Amino acid sequence: MTAEEKALGKLLEYGHFHQEDSKVEGIAKRAMSHGYDSLTQPQKAVLSKHLTRDCEGVTDPGGHHNGCQAELEGEALAEALDRESYGDGFICDSCDQESHEHQRQWDKMNAE
Repeated sequence: MTAEEKALGKLLEYGHFHQEDSKVEGIAKRAMSHGYDSLTQPQKAVLSKHLTRDCEGVTDPGGHHNGCQAELEGEALAEALDRESYGDGFICDSCDQESHEHQRQWDKMNAE
């Protein structure tokens, strides 16, 4: 499975195409059943805006946002979509680690 197919699979799984023209979801489904490489260039162009997305970044307990704007695509996009589905926000791996570190520090501070 290509990185694009992994991302499209998650986009389909989490309903990201429901607000789009039905042809967009149809093209995504075709990519999943026949392979992303089987799509024509115009079909790939229709999906291209859905295959990249910027990280939302994270805010530390003091209210400072880290300003992350990492562009996620492929497997990183699929992983961020999973995190978003669990309520962690649409964040990259680095921001996910930073968020967990904030939580660890907060828990430690509250335990003292």
